[in-house]
Amino acid sequence: MPRVTTGNTPQQEKALKLKADYQRLVDDIRNNRTLSEHGKRKELAILYIDYKPRMEALEAEENATKETRAKALRRDLFGLSGFADPHAAISYRDAQDRAANIQDEDAAMSLLSRAELSGDTSLAKAVAARAFESGWNRVINTYADGNPASEAKFNELIDIESYGRGSAGLAQILGQAMTYSVDKPAELGNYSMDTQIVDLANSDD
Repeated sequence: MPRVTTGNTPQQEKALKLKADYQRLVDDIRNNRTLSEHGKRKELAILYIDYKPRMEALEAEENATKETRAKALRRDLFGLSGFADPHAAISYRDAQDRAANIQDEDAAMSLLSRAELSGDTSLAKAVAARAFESGWNRVINTYADGNPASEAKFNELIDIESYGRGSAGLAQILGQAMTYSVDKPAELGNYSMDTQIVDLANSDD
């Protein structure tokens, strides 16, 4: 049976390192006795507008990577293998049409059972794909149990697809938001908009 797995992505690991560097540089500016209070604010503004877009770029990269990986996993798990002959392609399209008309999980379970009994792998894959779209866990688990060699891919896809769903999904969203956040230094608290911080960073004085 598939299960949800979690773990830091390469982008998150890079973000954590950036956050550590950012905080170290913030502390260095605060402890720099050669700078006036205004000078410190300006240096902090420069630092903030440098690191924030870098973090945002990493988050966008992670989201794009997840989307690309999910498509590849869906193709591996539910698509046609290799170069399918025309007859197989037609059968698969017909199976997709049948699966698209499924109205509820009980109907999906019934159709999956019939597909597995008759050895209709195209229909079984189409029903499983429909179950993933609809969140029909009984169908997903039944199909996964019949394909143990693909367990790792099922786990990975479920982890990606479950992002943002339920209490676990909310924790994922909050965790990602914290990972990629750049704390605005307290010294810049009077600047309510990032455009004001940019103006400060670019000021001549």
